[in-house]
Amino acid sequence: MALITLNGVSKAYPAPKRGAEPILAVDDVSLEVEEGSITAVIGYSGAGKSTLARLINALEPATSGRIVVDGREITALSERDLRRARLDIGMIFQQFNLLESKTVAKNVEFPLRVAGRDRGERRARVQELLDFVGLSDRSRNYPEQLSGGQKQRVGIARALATSPRILLADEATSALDPETTQEVLALLSRVNREFGVTIVIITHEMDVVRSIADHVVVMEHGRVVEQGEVYDTFSNPKQNVTRRFVRTLVSPTPPETEMQELRALHPGRLLSVRVLDGDTAQKGLEHAAADRDGLDLELIYGGVSTIQGRGFGYLLYEVTGSTPVVAEFIAAAVDDANIEEVA
Repeated sequence: MALITLNGVSKAYPAPKRGAEPILAVDDVSLEVEEGSITAVIGYSGAGKSTLARLINALEPATSGRIVVDGREITALSERDLRRARLDIGMIFQQFNLLESKTVAKNVEFPLRVAGRDRGERRARVQELLDFVGLSDRSRNYPEQLSGGQKQRVGIARALATSPRILLADEATSALDPETTQEVLALLSRVNREFGVTIVIITHEMDVVRSIADHVVVMEHGRVVEQGEVYDTFSNPKQNVTRRFVRTLVSPTPPETEMQELRALHPGRLLSVRVLDGDTAQKGLEHAAADRDGLDLELIYGGVSTIQGRGFGYLLYEVTGSTPVVAEFIAAAVDDANIEEVA
């Protein structure tokens, strides 16, 4: 069941100067986020992904289209009703956005004060959340006394204060080192698993998507160009921008300098084989080569990664032998959608 639905949503900003066109940050986006899922919205700078997050929690009004969150069409709500609706949507930020003049406990308590909760409820909820994020011993510290990872854990606790059903994480790990990033992602996984919170992660980092997400939405120039389950989308990318992201994990061929060195050592014709979990393209190619007289098949390069415990990647083979035998073999091999010749 979809907890968040966008239908034909666009967001345009006024033209920066007279006579110029308005800036279309989000362009006719339609998507659904399933309840209980972790959905990553990935794209390069300027793709419109952060604007999309602000549309979902109504920090920005949509120019056109419908946004339905937990059964409420937020594009039609009054400002008063929007304030209530936002209590069901927590948000964490790249730069943490903590109140520097308040202690850790007071930062986590702040949304509960705004929501009008009584003192006893506030104190109990703050203690519960600080225990959950592992910072109960830091409750009286100020943000300047915390590391980046600790600040983000405070941000997560604060975002969960009002028990939201949805958590939006806008580049929440971009300012953190790799080890701390994994700790924060593990914490977000616990939030999803133990509290049932639906999480939407805005990111440009493939490792974030690979580590935590169930579903992925790929954005470019304000539009959704590809979406689906993470493994299916990245193991068989349809769009160039998606392929660019996949190449940060694995690539069909090595970098250009290394490729030139490989070609100098292996002057034969080259075949790239996409390796998928449970797929037989690689074995089929090797068996077919073994059955051919006057043909040699040699593995010269490979890169394999995992997403959600399932492997995918590419293997590069050199094919040598008599010209007609090689030509016939390659013509048959490339009939498989997972095999292509490298020019």
